[in-house]
Amino acid sequence: MRIIPSRTTTFIQSWQVLYKTFNNYYLLLFCAALVGLSACENPRDLGLNLPDGFKKAELIYVDTLPIKMTTVLLDTFPTFAPTRLVVGDYNDNLFGRITARSYGSLAPIADTVFIETPSQVIADSLVLEMELSSAYGDTTATQTLSLHRLTSAIPAKNYYNFDQVPFDPTPIAQSTFSVQSVGSGKKLRIKLPNTLRDEVLNTIKTSKDSANFIQTFRGFALQSTNNAAVVAFSASPISSKLLFYYRNSTDASNAVKQTEFYFRLYNTFNQIIHNPIGTNLSTISSTNRILTATQTLDRGYLFNLLGIVIKIELPDFKTLADPAKGEVLAINRADLVFYADEQSYTKNDLFPIPTLLALYQSDANNRIKRDGLGFFQGIQAEGANPFNNNNTAEVTYNNFGFFYRFPITTYLQLVQRGDIQNNGIIISERFYEIDGTQILVTFSSFRRLLIDNRRSSSRKIRLELFYTKFK
Repeated sequence: MRIIPSRTTTFIQSWQVLYKTFNNYYLLLFCAALVGLSACENPRDLGLNLPDGFKKAELIYVDTLPIKMTTVLLDTFPTFAPTRLVVGDYNDNLFGRITARSYGSLAPIADTVFIETPSQVIADSLVLEMELSSAYGDTTATQTLSLHRLTSAIPAKNYYNFDQVPFDPTPIAQSTFSVQSVGSGKKLRIKLPNTLRDEVLNTIKTSKDSANFIQTFRGFALQSTNNAAVVAFSASPISSKLLFYYRNSTDASNAVKQTEFYFRLYNTFNQIIHNPIGTNLSTISSTNRILTATQTLDRGYLFNLLGIVIKIELPDFKTLADPAKGEVLAINRADLVFYADEQSYTKNDLFPIPTLLALYQSDANNRIKRDGLGFFQGIQAEGANPFNNNNTAEVTYNNFGFFYRFPITTYLQLVQRGDIQNNGIIISERFYEIDGTQILVTFSSFRRLLIDNRRSSSRKIRLELFYTKFK
């Protein structure tokens, strides 16, 4: 801690503290701005024109306040309506063994989308086409993707990381490939057996109703257990689809045509299985969701794919001013700064770190707090209305300084005055909303991060705080 000498500017980051009735407490915050603006004068003048009862105001900067950090498992997290189909198996030296399966139901885009007259159709082939989006692990190693028929349909509901749907253990088709050989943005094509091709045709001949097709055809489970990499395929209908190729018996040109079936958004989900044995996370589970800094060697672990996030608890700011001595504290500016620990990334981007992070309020049970509509309560960006929940603070990774910097002035002012309970802050990748529903698309992200909080480290997490102490 140090008292700022003369010719120093105080940063008043936001004025949200004035949203409610202006009283003497807010007057102190306003006076803090005046102190900063007049700081170019001799420090002996800082006691002039202060609120009644105060004789002195000190502008202080501190960045050594203790921050408590824990690693938290969100015991259940939704994986339905994914933007990506996550499949594979990989043993991560920091997080442990990760296995992912995707379950998907397919249907024509509309009841009338199928081919001319079904009786005129001559089936040619059936192909599952999926666009490779990204990968996590060894992209040069080969792995075998297996496609399995579901034995029951997937009803439309909310699905979570632990959910699964029964499927035939014998694959109907397989494809052996390496991520490197396919390439990001390129498509993997798996030819399906003719028996399944004919089943699709017969189902359509029976009825053009898509609901009938969904109930009869049911869908697929995709998995790979080669311990090479976890792979993500785009779930977009433009990128991944089931292609039915056919000819029309009345067409003299004998041209091959096609019709398409797409993964249904709310009938598709990812199953994530995590085994952290042999790592610092070895004891984390749904019944032991919190790991202390001692258990993780003073590092916080973040990997949204596994529902693992970082919680920090800031100190009680009452310790910075002593009411018994007539002291009052006014926060002028506060920035939360933390670095990516070198263990969490590699030079070849085998394990990329998050490019964008966000802050959320924690509840008393170490879960992300929800607002009145059931959405996750984000800490709002500076300059936004802090009592709304539509402008969650987010920052991008600084590639030059290797850090993230969050301005949290307004949040701390609200905590200080009692408008927000000080249950801590959750650091996570950003969650988004689609069609009025909170779709947690970050739970298919392969980006992971370690944050250093060792006392001896020059890169430990810190709170940079400017405040004025009135005496």
